[in-house]
Amino acid sequence: ENGLVDFSDLKSKVDDADAVVVNHVSNVTGTIQPIDLIKEIVKDKILIVDGAQGIPHLTVDVEKWNIDAYVFSGHKVGAPYGSGAMFISPRLQSRLKPIGGGESIENVFLKGDRVEPKFQKFPHCFEPGTPSIANQIALGSALKFLDRYKALLESYERKLLKPFFEFASKYNVQYLGGSIEQRSSLIAFKLNAEVALKLAVMGFCVRYGYHCAEPLHHFLKSPPTLRFSLFLYNTQEE
Repeated sequence: ENGLVDFSDLKSKVDDADAVVVNHVSNVTGTIQPIDLIKEIVKDKILIVDGAQGIPHLTVDVEKWNIDAYVFSGHKVGAPYGSGAMFISPRLQSRLKPIGGGESIENVFLKGDRVEPKFQKFPHCFEPGTPSIANQIALGSALKFLDRYKALLESYERKLLKPFFEFASKYNVQYLGGSIEQRSSLIAFKLNAEVALKLAVMGFCVRYGYHCAEPLHHFLKSPPTLRFSLFLYNTQEE
């Protein structure tokens, strides 16, 4: 219920799994998953990590974790919509087969009545067609910018979160997830849509709803929640 993976449950299911997929940080509870411990449990199974909420706020080390894939969207790090990236390990590369055309193909041969493509080497074999060039260049710039602040960002965002926990304690407002030490820089309160509307009028952009995770809300026996997502552009005064 604090948002952490149930390790005993994972152990009971992992033998029958082809792959294990986990989020680095939940966009509902804010909980940071211990990827290194999860890797110990899944052992040689393919481990894919959704890093959309993780990479903007935390240090990511795919080699240390020895995971097979880490995936994230660009707009979470201040890059354009539609941009993003995927790290794929050498082990997973060898198990994937490209299916695309265009730029992913080096040559095409006719062998009798069959068309036989020769694909380019990784990673180009998985990038068919004209890529979103401008957006991806902007993504690179956003990551370089973010890298300047990464060492200070986690502690800075925790300072921004502290008043929210004080507010919850003072007014007995419930929120999803665990303690401030367990989470990244977001918090979802059990407050209604009217609060979101009043904040919007005041110039504060928050999100009300299920946050693309309605089953999780049902599991936690929670109504839709009001989520505050903090980043390096937010201030203590706000």
